[in-house]
Amino acid sequence: LPSAEDTNVRPLRGLYPPTKPIGEGRISVDHGHEIYYREYGEPGGEPAIFLHGGPGAGCFPNHARFFDPTHFRIVLLDQRGCGSSGPRGSLEGN
Repeated sequence: LPSAEDTNVRPLRGLYPPTKPIGEGRISVDHGHEIYYREYGEPGGEPAIFLHGGPGAGCFPNHARFFDPTHFRIVLLDQRGCGSSGPRGSLEGN
């Protein structure tokens, strides 16, 4: 572990403040699946894509807080069969 005198050690940065979503929807893909997404931040900002999911879990609003909402257009995606993507729990075509 680095010592307290090590000048390369930086304190952890907190999360950005919560923001309201600017959009959400579903993208149809093959085998009857739909990918759910929710957007936060600056509509014209640099895209930041966050993919989450795994057994049944999906994205949460706090995941958007890792990114600066004044700079990024943050897109949270739930992978196929997880979270709010559908059909939920489906393994067909995965």
